[in-house]
Amino acid sequence: MALSIVIIIDRRRRERRQREIGADGERLVSEILASLPAGRYVSLADIMLPRGARTSQIDHIVLSNHGIFVLEVKNYGGAVYGHENAEKWVQYRYGEHRSGDRREFYSPLAQNEAHIAALMELLELPRSCFISAAVFTPRTKLYVRRKFFRRFCRFNNAHVVQTHKLRKFIRKTNSRESMPYNIETAAEIIDTASLDSKRERRVHSKIVKNL
Repeated sequence: MALSIVIIIDRRRRERRQREIGADGERLVSEILASLPAGRYVSLADIMLPRGARTSQIDHIVLSNHGIFVLEVKNYGGAVYGHENAEKWVQYRYGEHRSGDRREFYSPLAQNEAHIAALMELLELPRSCFISAAVFTPRTKLYVRRKFFRRFCRFNNAHVVQTHKLRKFIRKTNSRESMPYNIETAAEIIDTASLDSKRERRVHSKIVKNL
């Protein structure tokens, strides 16, 4: 019994530490997004949208006249290996290929496609209006392979960016097409639809853990 209690306490400490690390990454991204020119960009954070019987939790959304950026933030230590078309990526927490160090996780680009699908449904907009970005902090050494020919990429308009390049990435992204939405109106629709219930967020967290 005593051993079981110790294991539970240790697991809860690790989970709390992981939440704190994740929150640090999202705060860093929030600071970067706050530096974008006001009026040209509108940022939303920690949005949870209903989608059928499930929910879609989005770290950050940036609305602009050049598209809607959907950001999935990862504050992982060590090295991350992946392929933009793969369902699962791999983290080596200590940057070494050794037993016990390897951890698979769901591709952030694949995660973002589910988020974008929820936004497409809510805003009644086509996929071409959205720009997907998996954002990693400086704690991560990235080794993500990309398709040489973009037409063979599984996810449209998807990118992998580290935080020190995020602001430049957003500002340099332009579209020749006129976007079929008003920034302020779209932001208000998203913010109004976002769920605030703690219970719903706990259920979402349990689902994500099982992925």
